Amino acid sequence: MQPKYRNFLHLQLLLLLLPFALTAKPKAIAANPDLHVKPAVRTVNTDGYRLTEGGHVGRWLLHILIGNRFACGASYYSPLYVLTSASCLHRHRKRLDTARVELVGPDLDGSSNYALIESVHVPNGYRYPDNYMDIAVVKLRRSLQEDEQHFVTLCQQPLRSYEKLTVVACGLDPTDSTDRTSTEDVALMEKRDCEPQYEKHRLRISETIACAREFNRGRYRMYEFGCPVTAAGDQLCGIVAWGPQIGGAHPGLFTDIYQVKGFIIRVVSGMQNDSRRLGRRTRSRRPKMERSW
Repeated sequence: MQPKYRNFLHLQLLLLLLPFALTAKPKAIAANPDLHVKPAVRTVNTDGYRLTEGGHVGRWLLHILIGNRFACGASYYSPLYVLTSASCLHRHRKRLDTARVELVGPDLDGSSNYALIESVHVPNGYRYPDNYMDIAVVKLRRSLQEDEQHFVTLCQQPLRSYEKLTVVACGLDPTDSTDRTSTEDVALMEKRDCEPQYEKHRLRISETIACAREFNRGRYRMYEFGCPVTAAGDQLCGIVAWGPQIGGAHPGLFTDIYQVKGFIIRVVSGMQNDSRRLGRRTRSRRPKMERSW
């Protein structure tokens, strides 16, 4: 057969098969349970205040897990020390021996990305469920990611010095245990405007607490206990404190890192005379120097 006739027949065959190719359904691809898919990033802007869902922050963002369940957000401060909410850990104090701290990130796997808790230090002046000095310094049994470590730095000014701050939702989706990290810009409120919204809860807003308003409401509440409040990227300016805001439309409550900075530095330096350790004990007592939960 001559080449020109052969090419003509090939063209005719392709034209006959083309409709079937266009209507054929693609073959389903089996899901790989070991594949981590980064969620699509969605950003909403309102009057200059931004909400980003599916984004990721620095490698200093941590989860504190009790068993396999998310308990608190946290921030990696130094090789053996982590910062979170005292009230959040108080709620889990009887199970701290089963707790572990892990780095947040879909591509972080391996034993070097989590550590067990050695001890938890809280200020002597802190009393649950009050929010005064709601800060916990967690000491790890070993450091995380020894080859490439990332830490937060503490803000050098009070929260109210910053016109705009970013709060991080760092929990896990309770339906499928996937990371739901998202960030939102927030602005601080005057204390006189915040306190009336907590009157029915009989919750006093202490001098170490600042209130913030949420401008863009996402799929998840932004105020998850222990999660960080940042300025200029890796500067830790606040920590989400305990309160009923997690389940309603209340303003966010943040522990002002500047107000508790001295306590953090003293604990990490080994000067723990103004702290007590969190442990299993349930009955409260006031020791002269130090106490364990």
